[in-house]
Amino acid sequence: LLGAFVVAQALRAASVKPREIPTQIRMVSPHFVGRDDQGRAFNLAAKLALRDDTDMQQVVLGSPVLVLDVDSPHPKTLTADKGVYDEKTRLLRLTGHVRVDDSTASTVATNEALVDTKAGTVTGVSALNGSGPMGMISAGSYSASEQGQKIELHGGVHAQLKGK
Repeated sequence: LLGAFVVAQALRAASVKPREIPTQIRMVSPHFVGRDDQGRAFNLAAKLALRDDTDMQQVVLGSPVLVLDVDSPHPKTLTADKGVYDEKTRLLRLTGHVRVDDSTASTVATNEALVDTKAGTVTGVSALNGSGPMGMISAGSYSASEQGQKIELHGGVHAQLKGK
């Protein structure tokens, strides 16, 4: 009877597959380096990053810092409270206190930005406020391309320009 019990338990244990428990891969101070389609370098860093087993292409970032056009004399730095980077599409969605700073003392603030690291563009549908050596500007939405050399503003655009 004891032998039959041991054999039955062994057969039952062999037939039950272990449950897979989803786990998160947690990275502290991650740093990603890449290039856009025109060969311009960018760096993406964060205080913390999480990758979920259910979608390995999505990386959730805490306090991300993105530097675009790293090799140029005028790189752009984007910071935010949170970010989600999709490695498949190479899109970075920044949310919460998004700021863009460049080497010319210009600063732009908004609540969200979508950065296409492949094309090197930044777009957003939330309000934007900016200031720099030439004055101040605000708009309801925006898109920036060509390393920030071309900026389109939409919806309630207001500007105060300083002249010499």
